Amino acid sequence: RVLFRSRLDADSSGTVYGNARGGAFFRIRDLRVTDYFNSSDFGIGAVKTLTADPDEPGAVYLGTEDGQFCHGSFDKSFTDMQAGSPRYVETVFDTDESGNITDVYDSGFYVTTNINRIAIADGTIWLVTDDKILYRDSEGNFRALENIPLTDSIEGFAEDYEGNLWFSSSRQGIIQHTVMQAGGVDHLLAESGFSGNILKFVGNNLHDSLS
Repeated sequence: RVLFRSRLDADSSGTVYGNARGGAFFRIRDLRVTDYFNSSDFGIGAVKTLTADPDEPGAVYLGTEDGQFCHGSFDKSFTDMQAGSPRYVETVFDTDESGNITDVYDSGFYVTTNINRIAIADGTIWLVTDDKILYRDSEGNFRALENIPLTDSIEGFAEDYEGNLWFSSSRQGIIQHTVMQAGGVDHLLAESGFSGNILKFVGNNLHDSLS
């Protein structure tokens, strides 16, 4: 069987998990594909990404093209599959006809677009969708990362050696989320490709980092 893999991840024991184009997901042991499933076997959209569950050997988190966040175990042939569209909280600003803010409150929404990446950084689960970056808070609820310039075609995630988180959009560039510095986010913005200036965004103030 030929697999055009999309993403690979490994657990602490060295077992490799992956997903392929078209919705297949699999497990590799001793350089062999030992387990193979397809999204259609479970009535979910095509799997776009997966990440090993660090707390449960053999289990993975799955993200699908129709916005479902799933969890299940290869050891149990996914008979324990849990799947659903995650609800997240985002701040909403109501305004009057003049554009003045009249009310600010949190409102709940559901993911309806591709889940392109699932990542776990310092014990926090992050979901990267087409238009949102979500994280699970200490109470187990997903919240949107707000006041960022990435709003479309968000696909990439990486964590550097300092614990900073990097997110990328194929259309809008890259941002660095500085987890250890409250309120500080570095943005690399580009209107075309990655030729934009490096900017510093802190609170409501935007600064040119090169000046």
